[in-house]
Amino acid sequence: MEFSMQLDLSGILLGLIGLVYILLIPLTFRTRHAKNQGLGFYAAFVIFLLAVTIFQLLLRFNTPLSLIRADIAARFPLYTAFILSVFLFQTTFTFLQKKFLPWVWWLVAAFILGIGILISENINGLVPEQVMLGANILRRDLAGSLLLTAAWVFFSTAAFLTTLVTRQRSVHPLHRNRYILWLVGLSFCILGIYLSTEIFLSVPVGEIVILLAVVMLGYSLFTHNLPDIKHILKNSLSLLISILLSILVYTAFLIFFQSVFYHFETTLQGFIQAVFIAAVFALLINPLLGKAQKVLNNLILKSNQDAEYIISDYTKSISNIIDLSRLAEVVTGTIVRGLNIHQARLFLVSEIDESMVLSAVESQTGDALPAAISISTNSPLADYWRYEHRPLAQYDLDLLPYFRSMTEAESTALKSLSIDLYVPISIQNRLIGILGLGAKKSRDRYFVKELALLETLAEQTAISLENARLYENLKLRSAENETLNRELTSANRDLSRLDKAKSDFLNIASHELRTPLTQIIGYNDIVENMASTNELTPANSRQMTEGVRKAALRLEEIVNTMFDVSRLDIGSLELSMAPVSVLMLVNGAVAKWKDALENRKLTLIISPELKDLPRINADGKRMIQVFSHLIQNAIKFTPDGGQVWVYGQNFIDHQDDKKFVEIIVADSGIGIDPEELEYIFEKFYRLGDVMLHSTGETKFKGAGPGLGLTICRGIIEAHGGRVWAESSGYDEEWFPGSKFHVLIPINLEIK
Repeated sequence: MEFSMQLDLSGILLGLIGLVYILLIPLTFRTRHAKNQGLGFYAAFVIFLLAVTIFQLLLRFNTPLSLIRADIAARFPLYTAFILSVFLFQTTFTFLQKKFLPWVWWLVAAFILGIGILISENINGLVPEQVMLGANILRRDLAGSLLLTAAWVFFSTAAFLTTLVTRQRSVHPLHRNRYILWLVGLSFCILGIYLSTEIFLSVPVGEIVILLAVVMLGYSLFTHNLPDIKHILKNSLSLLISILLSILVYTAFLIFFQSVFYHFETTLQGFIQAVFIAAVFALLINPLLGKAQKVLNNLILKSNQDAEYIISDYTKSISNIIDLSRLAEVVTGTIVRGLNIHQARLFLVSEIDESMVLSAVESQTGDALPAAISISTNSPLADYWRYEHRPLAQYDLDLLPYFRSMTEAESTALKSLSIDLYVPISIQNRLIGILGLGAKKSRDRYFVKELALLETLAEQTAISLENARLYENLKLRSAENETLNRELTSANRDLSRLDKAKSDFLNIASHELRTPLTQIIGYNDIVENMASTNELTPANSRQMTEGVRKAALRLEEIVNTMFDVSRLDIGSLELSMAPVSVLMLVNGAVAKWKDALENRKLTLIISPELKDLPRINADGKRMIQVFSHLIQNAIKFTPDGGQVWVYGQNFIDHQDDKKFVEIIVADSGIGIDPEELEYIFEKFYRLGDVMLHSTGETKFKGAGPGLGLTICRGIIEAHGGRVWAESSGYDEEWFPGSKFHVLIPINLEIK
């Protein structure tokens, strides 16, 4: 009869447990307080527990389920424990927002469960009664139980350790508190599963513990503002120590009082003495206990900040600061010291192209700055900061459904800052900045008093920040004006130089054009006069026609040069690309100047290594024109008896991983002023005094219209190459010389 009563009590308790599960299911589906998909797994978890509870109830009544063999019914809790551990594993990983493949794990769990049932129940006699495990022999049913138990331990331990590690790595105290509650719920659930599986009691203690664990896990999922477990424990410890200290002090006083007044006589004098001692004790004990309570709070609760002192010191520190970097240093430094936190950042807020941009202010300490963060003006976070003007924790951003529509990029950028609390800084309901505070060194959350203190500090900061921003904008505008002035000065200088170059060009070009025209007209007049007097002989005719031909060729060269510059300006220069040898190009360019080299007694040295350079894909005629200009320049600016070198090498641009052929034309001439190296490739620019102009193509310091190097650069760049000059300076006594480098890309397909 007693056994029957225990069964009845067990059935009643199971029925109540099932009723609680039934109430939890609709509550789970109605909950929308968190951005956590773990609610789905939690609901399935509760439904499964309800099904298990109903199954256990049916086993106690006269139903077909009560006819299940006793050994199978005995193994049923183990199967249930394994499935519950899988639910715990899945729910925990989703709760922690860990990336994993849930259905893969369910398939693995189903496979393990199937193997375990196959071994334990020996379906169709497929498994022998004894199983070899290394050198040991196990019974079939024991082997299946060991497999499922090991899997249960794995999934339960994985859920527990993952939560523990995540809590240790989290820098946000509110998240850490949430993980503590989840760890407690996990611990109770694992304990309940163990009790229901391994310890058979007349009362379903394991099921009751599991129910408590499920309620605790659900509370962690459903509730946003969870009780601070760490703070509750600290307050409890502080209160307990205070009570024990008070008991100790009062006990000591009573012992002292009894020892002094052991032979107390009820006289007026004795009564007055007793009252005096009690008054002295009362005056001393309360301040001492208050001081002890304050010391305990400092040691246990770490609540040693004085709000009034912090505000007063803060106001004095920032009152006269207009430099933005200095303001950021003082603001963040005061808050870091006052609240004992790891870091603080001051962000400026500006709206650019429908985006709210957060830019960290660089302090004078020189700390590395995080990248600017752009938040859409339509983001719920922008609306909150714009209208609420209240501190916001990263915990709220992670969990509140109000912020669910934030983009992944915005959430990731904010998390990368390792900021625990954002305090908006507003002036006249206009958001101008954000105070970003890191976690406390005590790992506590920010309490209500501290949030109120931070709001006050933000109000104090607003005016100083606005003044500093105005001052910074003024400095920026001043710097921009200085830059514009420098650019205008440089532009005016360049325009003056260009205007002078154009004037020089007109003078030189008119001279260059008139000279061959004058020669043609002069020779024509001579021929006409000699013909009229019958003095024109065949020898004279050849001499005159040769002079006319040279003048016409010179005129054609000048006109073609001008046409080439025009084509380069409008980008209409056509190239006929073909594989060509570098040595062939150089020889083709040198052939035109052999007489000039001999007349000027100049030595031209062509490196034999040119023949080993790879062929390039280029317009041969145009490249000969380039090297012809460069060699002509070397001849003109090298004194008689000097030297000109042409050599080359392979060149690799490691930045772009491209291969080039580099050809250098060097001379022992008068050199180039380093300040003029960047101008010599511009149109109309020429070295030296234009009044010393000489029409000779190869005379020392002779000059043309100032277009040769411009054409060289245009042709080389059209081939995808580069050209530049090097020289240590201009000197007509020491002749430092100059070098012109030509880079032409190699077409790797050409053999």
